[in-house]
Amino acid sequence: MGHDAARFADPSTFAQEPLRPVWYQTGFQLNATDNWLLEFERYASLVIKGGAKGPAGTREGNIVSVKGIHYSTFKLFLLSIIWRAGVARHTFFERVDLGPHQDRIRVMLKDSDPGPFDLYPCLLWGLNHELGVTPGLMIQPCRAKVLGYTTYHFVVPGLKMVFFVSSQRLRKPQSQLVLQEDGHLSSKSGHTWSCRVLPDSCRVASRR
Repeated sequence: MGHDAARFADPSTFAQEPLRPVWYQTGFQLNATDNWLLEFERYASLVIKGGAKGPAGTREGNIVSVKGIHYSTFKLFLLSIIWRAGVARHTFFERVDLGPHQDRIRVMLKDSDPGPFDLYPCLLWGLNHELGVTPGLMIQPCRAKVLGYTTYHFVVPGLKMVFFVSSQRLRKPQSQLVLQEDGHLSSKSGHTWSCRVLPDSCRVASRR
């Protein structure tokens, strides 16, 4: 993996387990029956932190381009996030209601089927307040309509994810900004509040 250009956040300040500290206090943790998801999570953590073998990236302005990501493993990790949020009982995830998509995504995970790149895709943004500082911002996941699609917005320290949950495939140009089947991913990286698609319905759940 390359240096900062190939990472979604400054690795010196990114938590060792970026999704665990707060989310896993809300019933989001994996239990013994979910061990089949751990492989996806371990790999994704290395990609995000910059320790995975294979991926390499470049940065041009606020655009980070990463190649060599293992499509199936990373996409299944992303699917596991939205699925676990959908089945979680804690009120922190009460706005995530996947309806019939919940079972479809469960089957995809059980079958290790990531699906095509434009089905249940996820846009990623690297977030920062200032150089070398990862923002301790946590926002309750929320639902919003974007471009006619139902989307779910997650913000965790240093990273924002927008999941498109629809039977309709994501169209261009947005579909070019999600993980591609050839392992290429382009994402934006910038100041926390430059993320303009943050819906007003999302409220700050906690700050560190």
